[in-house]
Amino acid sequence: MIRKLVENIGVRVALKYEKEVLGVRDARVLTEPERYKGYDIESRMRDGSLKYIEVKASRSGVPDIELTGNEYQHILNNPERSFVYMVTEAFSNPTLHVIPGTALKDLMPARIAIWWSNWSSKIIEKWKPPI
Repeated sequence: MIRKLVENIGVRVALKYEKEVLGVRDARVLTEPERYKGYDIESRMRDGSLKYIEVKASRSGVPDIELTGNEYQHILNNPERSFVYMVTEAFSNPTLHVIPGTALKDLMPARIAIWWSNWSSKIIEKWKPPI
């Protein structure tokens, strides 16, 4: 519940930035069925082309950024038009940090998680040592 509240604050701060600072009138949060796209907000670049924003938020002032495989793949496929908006100190002093996809695409993730449901079908051999 707290996590969802932090996320909602992050999205509201990101939308406010797009609309009030950048002057984008048609920035919008994706609906739940659209979330498979790998980002949270569709907005516009200065030239009018589509801009993709993945919003991350934290109560901390120095958080790590955690992306799903889908979010990361979207950034890799669209680095020029993708951004991560990181909102730190969401409860006490919300601060928006804008990170362009072009800067993120060359970073090596510190951790990659592959779910059991994805890797279990790829097993070619299974062995149990005798006890």
